[in-house]
Amino acid sequence: MERITFLICENFRKEFETVSKKLNEKIDIITFPSFCTLKKENRNYKIKEKLLESKNLVIFCCKFCDILKKIPEKYLNQIKLYKFENCFYMFGKTNIDKYLSKGAYLVTPGWLVRWKENLSSYGFDKETAQSFFKEITNKIVLLNTKVEKNIETILKDFSNFLELPYTIEDIGLDYFELLINKILAEIKAEKKIKELTIEKSNYMAAFNILSRISSSKIEKEDELISIIVDQIKILLSPEIIEYFPFEGNDILKGDEYKINNNIEIIVKIKYNNEIYGFLKVGKFLFHQYFDSYVNFLVTIKDVLGLAISNVRKIEKILNLAITDALTGIYNKNYFELKLSEEINRCKREGKTFSLIMFDLDNFKGINDKYGHHFGDKVLIKVAEKVQKRLRKTDFFFRWGGDEFLIILPNTNLENAEKLSKELKKIINEIKIKNEKLKASFGVVSYNGKDDPEATFKKVDEVLYKAKQSGKDRICVYK
Repeated sequence: MERITFLICENFRKEFETVSKKLNEKIDIITFPSFCTLKKENRNYKIKEKLLESKNLVIFCCKFCDILKKIPEKYLNQIKLYKFENCFYMFGKTNIDKYLSKGAYLVTPGWLVRWKENLSSYGFDKETAQSFFKEITNKIVLLNTKVEKNIETILKDFSNFLELPYTIEDIGLDYFELLINKILAEIKAEKKIKELTIEKSNYMAAFNILSRISSSKIEKEDELISIIVDQIKILLSPEIIEYFPFEGNDILKGDEYKINNNIEIIVKIKYNNEIYGFLKVGKFLFHQYFDSYVNFLVTIKDVLGLAISNVRKIEKILNLAITDALTGIYNKNYFELKLSEEINRCKREGKTFSLIMFDLDNFKGINDKYGHHFGDKVLIKVAEKVQKRLRKTDFFFRWGGDEFLIILPNTNLENAEKLSKELKKIINEIKIKNEKLKASFGVVSYNGKDDPEATFKKVDEVLYKAKQSGKDRICVYK
């Protein structure tokens, strides 16, 4: 792809540079001044004419940013603008709104490293700064994207200067990277569509498929493949349509496509030389248009590869967000989300579920005796053994340390207790240097009324009761 230029606020330069280096794309980063902190007499900034005339200019800004006033009207149609309600929304809306609703003053590393200069541009000395900030906020929140070293030291200086408390929200760059990936995918897709418009008479069919893909909130590859297959069925009316995931064997032996007996075509779906699969389409209802169908499929195959590439990146980021890094099962954050979803489902459908919480009674002793590395291996082994016994419909989480939780959809208390006995036996049979591994269990069934907090509190209470009653046992909430 041709080089793309991102024109962005100087406060976010390092975030853009960090993500751009990871993406293996030809991206130039150019900054404009932070108009939020710029003195009036210094607001004469102009976007260079050469930059405005470039083919692939993308501007990121708040929808109220003065940079929008710097764009001559004649260039508006050829520049891609990404305007946000709030600049911080580039890093995820939920956390930002949480703090804004509580009256917090949000800062990012790029602004914070120049806080003295920024306060000076506002016309503040120490007294007026303290007076102003204490009137508008009760806390400073650093949205830490981890692009600056020693940022907490700088934050402490700023906090002490204003005499206001602070907190740090480690937001990282996962959401931001996903956003940039999405934007690049849109740019590439638009470019491909333009090429189709010029080169192919049937470009509208390709546009329909891409529009269907882009308008769907697709987070899984199999969902995307299903949409692609459905759209091709609608457009081409084939009797045969199959998708084969790539499993290490290039069935086209280096070719991009193959026509069989003038009735079907197999196209290779790939992007950036990475093969994702093969699409076989044939026995068309209107065979007289076979050549046109071949041209269409050959043209669109790389666009489909781009779509699959983007979905895989989304899947990877989402999986990282909900998976425990050590054991590979779900993590605490996903438990909180899934518990709410399960309660809402049961209220809606009039069904029930059960919740199991267990921890390893003698894990601390094992850790102390054999070391943390060995302890990690024990946790991994427990997770593997328990996961193997559970159904595909069950959800298994690591709460933290040696504590685990299991959500059992459509399971009553009696069956949940039976399963707990099986799991306890499985754990007891795990030999640790000739020691018996022991575990305590708490079991509760949803009563149709409690909220997530009350449900969790109950299972936590019965687990505590099991621990207090001698450990290595199961307690049920009745």
